[in-house]
Amino acid sequence: DDAPLVLTSEALFVDKARATHAAAFVVGVDTASRILNEKYYDGSREKMVKTLIEVNTRENVRVLVAGRIENPAEGTGAFVTLRELDVPLELQHMFVEIPEQLFRADISSSLLRAQAVTAAAHSEHKKNSKTNSFEVD
Repeated sequence: DDAPLVLTSEALFVDKARATHAAAFVVGVDTASRILNEKYYDGSREKMVKTLIEVNTRENVRVLVAGRIENPAEGTGAFVTLRELDVPLELQHMFVEIPEQLFRADISSSLLRAQAVTAAAHSEHKKNSKTNSFEVD
């Protein structure tokens, strides 16, 4: 079955969940760590748990978490997964690990963006080279 892809400009996870009524969010382990970071809940673990329980209850949200290698730019380090995060017991049903064997790409999003910029610049250069070329008799 196809599922809709929803985009939002909301900054915080809980606001994204409330605005989109999305059933599942697919995130990397770094983003999952930020979702669970108490600083986004006035520095309170209790408020973080209460807020995420409320979002889960109202929106039936699941967070599917993909792991990543510690140093993707260098291709080194351990593969970090949901198991390394401190997920409160009350929220563990909400966070689901995407198994490493189903999803693993040891490349950083920063590296992908840099490669895209390089490819775009190369393409633009080739386009300009063709446009500005001329023959001399």
